[in-house]
Amino acid sequence: VFFAVNFAVIGYLPWHGEDGFVELVEGDTGGANYIMSLFMERMFNRGFAIFFTLVVLYTIFGSCFSLLLGYSAIPWAAARDGMFFQWFGHLHPTKQGLADHSLLATGIMTGLCCFLDLELLINGLVTTRLVCQFIAQAVSVILHRKHFPDAERPYKMPLYPLPVIICIVFFTFVFVTTENYIIMNQVPLLELAIAYLLVGLAVYFPWAKTMGMWPYNGYGYSMTTPAKGWVDKKEDKDTEMNEKGAKHMLADLIPGHSQILYLV
Repeated sequence: VFFAVNFAVIGYLPWHGEDGFVELVEGDTGGANYIMSLFMERMFNRGFAIFFTLVVLYTIFGSCFSLLLGYSAIPWAAARDGMFFQWFGHLHPTKQGLADHSLLATGIMTGLCCFLDLELLINGLVTTRLVCQFIAQAVSVILHRKHFPDAERPYKMPLYPLPVIICIVFFTFVFVTTENYIIMNQVPLLELAIAYLLVGLAVYFPWAKTMGMWPYNGYGYSMTTPAKGWVDKKEDKDTEMNEKGAKHMLADLIPGHSQILYLV
């Protein structure tokens, strides 16, 4: 659908000129922000373009609202597992399943980020996620397969480990070629991303040592053993054991949590 909409816009709007597609996207007028409204105005009329713009804004609001609600569950789940500040593990007393403290903190941080330049913010988030998520997940797949060869794997990866290696190589290339000040004399995105990661490590390791978490737990690569909310039934009444292991806290919020955890 996304590609079909783009092809429709590109095919209908003029390609060159002051009001052309190229100028709207690459120009400094911000035309790319309202290109769909302009598309609808030229195809139909101004009234329908206004109506369509309101529909788009409503959709954006719903998307941001669901994302905010979803992301707030991550600090909550981490806190309930004993891997984040316990303040974030609070649930609303009457709204079942609502991680109110985490949602409040996430909302405040999101609001503050609205004062930053959007392009800079997106580039910065993508840069840090290259290491924290994309590369780290690829490496974790290799480590998990190496140290737990008999673990149940309902999902197969064709041509393993070739896709993982390609993922690591390409995302590493994207990371090291990110805009930087030292080499490119541009916005210091790479330097800020590295500093952000180093601050995270500086905060995590003292906390992990105090809480007895990895790498100070003596259980090798296990991040959650001895678990404080993962497999400890005595410390948390909401955690239930089944035949295959522990039931994760995300079951309170997300159906099919076992598949999500496996992919993570």
